[in-house]
Amino acid sequence: MRKTLICVTVLLAILFPVASMAATDEQVKAADALHAFGLFQGVGTDVYGKPIYNLDGKLTRSEGVAMFVRLLGEEANALREDVSALPFKDVPSWAKPYVAFAYRNGLVKGFSADVFGGHNEMTAAQYLTLIARALGYRDGVDFTYENVWYLTDGLRISDGRFDDLKDALTRGDVTEVSLRALYANERDAEITLLEQLVRKGAVKLDGAGQELPQPEDPAKNPAEVFAKKVFELTNKERTAAGLAPLAWNDKLFEAAQIRANEITKQFSHTRPNGSGYHTALSDVGITGSAMSGENIAAGQRTPEEVINGWMDSPGHKANILRDGFDGFAAGVAYTDKYYWVQLFIKESW
Repeated sequence: MRKTLICVTVLLAILFPVASMAATDEQVKAADALHAFGLFQGVGTDVYGKPIYNLDGKLTRSEGVAMFVRLLGEEANALREDVSALPFKDVPSWAKPYVAFAYRNGLVKGFSADVFGGHNEMTAAQYLTLIARALGYRDGVDFTYENVWYLTDGLRISDGRFDDLKDALTRGDVTEVSLRALYANERDAEITLLEQLVRKGAVKLDGAGQELPQPEDPAKNPAEVFAKKVFELTNKERTAAGLAPLAWNDKLFEAAQIRANEITKQFSHTRPNGSGYHTALSDVGITGSAMSGENIAAGQRTPEEVINGWMDSPGHKANILRDGFDGFAAGVAYTDKYYWVQLFIKESW
């Protein structure tokens, strides 16, 4: 993938969240709601006929794929799948239709030609990748396996809870993650995953469903998480160089997002209307700045990668380590690849 840098001086059937010793009230409520939707089945029933969720139990890869297929609204089709063509020998009988459907459609892979790892524990990275796919986000374009949590954090799905993507998830973890995913908008759409499932007829909103708890303040723009990580890494470089950290500027973030979207069409410090990048500042009400600067890049897939690229380029590095700047924001956009912007200003004279 081509990477470019320019600078200038003048930025469910079964589910799981963080591993815990005992299921939380939120996990139980999420499990009840998902069960009412037919997305979370439990492992059996008690003497009163109520589902046993086993929320402290670890999620297996087979269970995770079954949940994924349900979140796609494809359970009915999966249950009609011809499992005789499934090459894997280690998938439990109940899960074969789900795994066969996902495998045939290129949505999951095995460890080898005949080993799927159906009884293995599913990691946070594996399940968050499935969630991202269910929402229409694209591997290698919108996220990578290694940085998927940036995307799901931005969507308020994982919400910063997974420090190690290799950690195995509990079924309780999955209930919270999956519930939040239902209220996230699908990629490039003003429709949530839940609304899409209702339209497909995979979920019916009746009594219990109407009371489904919603996560507070779902993010509309996952790029903000990437931008804040760029901010953190930028200040890390400045601190290491003995410089004062920059202050995040919300207005400047608006300008950085404008510029990030503009460079997806014209990769230049000159805006599509022919004016300089700095006019985006006045567009959002920033006037009287003593000095400004802009770094842009394209093709890098993580904040760490783009910062490393800028720091390896003398001109970009000079902007990042310029002592005169005190205000900062970053912008991120993606189409066929990620586009990155750093905007710097001197707020005080």
